[in-house]
Amino acid sequence: MFAVAHAFLGLLLGLAFLGITGDRQVIPLCVIGALLPDLIDKPLALLIPELGSGRTIGHCLMFVFAILLVAWLLFHYRNTLIGVAFACSVFFHQIFDSMWQSLQTWFFPILGPFPLLPVPDYTGYYLWLEIASPSEWLFLMASLVIVADMLGMMPSRPIYYQIGAGILGVMGIFLVVAGWFDKGGSLFAPSYTATTSALAGLLAIVGAAALIHMSKRGIRYT
Repeated sequence: MFAVAHAFLGLLLGLAFLGITGDRQVIPLCVIGALLPDLIDKPLALLIPELGSGRTIGHCLMFVFAILLVAWLLFHYRNTLIGVAFACSVFFHQIFDSMWQSLQTWFFPILGPFPLLPVPDYTGYYLWLEIASPSEWLFLMASLVIVADMLGMMPSRPIYYQIGAGILGVMGIFLVVAGWFDKGGSLFAPSYTATTSALAGLLAIVGAAALIHMSKRGIRYT
């Protein structure tokens, strides 16, 4: 899954944990957590090609367990769930990258070293795929609406949220159906596999529900 979709995932997780903790810091932390595996592994793949693909250290469960240990210490000594929220964001990044399909990486080092795979030109090839994916632009639009709402910059008319929710909902249903019928490379996400299309569709549907909720109540960050 591409970067904007992961950031949108982190934003939704942050909103959920904001309702639990009441701590506004949890939102940017969840966004960072949802991006962190790629922020670690993509540069590593460029610097150390011997590691394998762009899914290595940040995409294995051992990395999540290490964060959970820190989260437990924070909860034990500071009575805060911020660490848990951060760990959940990293874990859901791995889920939405379908890491259960790459068990040698996900369960590293139990099943051996990271698999050696060719590393494409991330700054060229993958960047172009992301820019050419309509789903990324729609997730970006929804993210900007949510952030503007939190900062009190959105107009009070619910129609703006409802339009955004409708667009996300249509895309979500389309992607889920495409994934269900094992049709990757759909209109909204041409380079996604069937599984990733279905996951992106679920993300879009949850995002649509969040926008509908905001159209009724709103949520202010400041």
